[in-house]
Amino acid sequence: MKSSNKSHSVGIVFSMSLICLFTILSALLIYMGYESYKGIIDNREYNKNTRVALSYLTGKVRTADSTKGVNVSERNGYEVLSISEGDCETLIYYYKNSIYEVYMAKGDDFLPEFGERVAKVKSYKAIVNDNVVTFEITLDSGEELSADVALRK
Repeated sequence: MKSSNKSHSVGIVFSMSLICLFTILSALLIYMGYESYKGIIDNREYNKNTRVALSYLTGKVRTADSTKGVNVSERNGYEVLSISEGDCETLIYYYKNSIYEVYMAKGDDFLPEFGERVAKVKSYKAIVNDNVVTFEITLDSGEELSADVALRK
C-alpha cells in the first residue's frame, strides 16, 4: 500500500512540475512576443519620421515647381517656407519640436498654433538658393537628414 502512495505522490509532483514548466515557458513566450512587437513599433515610428518628413517636404515643393511660388520668410517670429498656389499658400514651419503646415488665403494672419503637425523632429530648416530648395532636419535620435529639390525657373 505504501508503494502505491509513493507512486501516486511522484505522479502528482511530476504533473505539477509539467504544469509549472508550461506556465513559465508560456510567460517567456509572451514576453518575447511583446519585446519583438515593441521593436517593430519603434522601428516603424523611426521610419515614419524619417521618410514622411522628407518625402512630405519634397513632395510639397514639387507641386509648386516654380521659383516664383516658393520662398522663405519670417512671420510672427517663425521662419516659414511659403508655397504659393493662386490666391492661397501653404506655410511650412518648425513649431513645438515638430514640422507643421497650414493652408490659408494669402494675406491672412499667420498663427502657428492653427497648423497641422506633419512630423516630430528635433530641428528643421528650409533654405532657398536660386532654383534649389534644401531641407535640413534632425530627428529626435540625433540623426541629421537633408534633401534638395530643384525648381523650374
